[in-house]
Amino acid sequence: MEELKLVAKAHLLAALHGQPLDGEYLPKVRTDLDSSASYNEYARFLRDRLPIPDLTPLQRALHIQRAEHLYWTILETHVAAGSKRYKTAAYYCALLAEIAVHAGHVSEFVEWYEDLLARYSRRWSLRKILEAKTRPVLHRAAQGS
Repeated sequence: MEELKLVAKAHLLAALHGQPLDGEYLPKVRTDLDSSASYNEYARFLRDRLPIPDLTPLQRALHIQRAEHLYWTILETHVAAGSKRYKTAAYYCALLAEIAVHAGHVSEFVEWYEDLLARYSRRWSLRKILEAKTRPVLHRAAQGS
């Protein structure tokens, strides 16, 4: 799981390099590399060894797409692990929502999100936790447009 997070973060950092970030979750992807509280081997690797080149818009989009795919996998893994991991899954869902807002494909995210909720319609606690984290992100995006 740590390796998935590392690769997802590497793709996201490359895609977001030099861009201003809004939101509650997305800016933390970048700033947690400087935070001593979350300092670990993986953060040190990304900070010290990952070159962040200037990318074309197409390359940025591909990096975001790869990061999203990995974060979806991480989210689904947490959901499958059971109710004790729903809050972590909700964090990744909200992060994915902010990535979609930043990348300008909110409608695709909403379609995926509603499919996720439908697939787990019998898990009321999951739905409640996901909604609490994700709906505010979508609401802020709707107000900003």
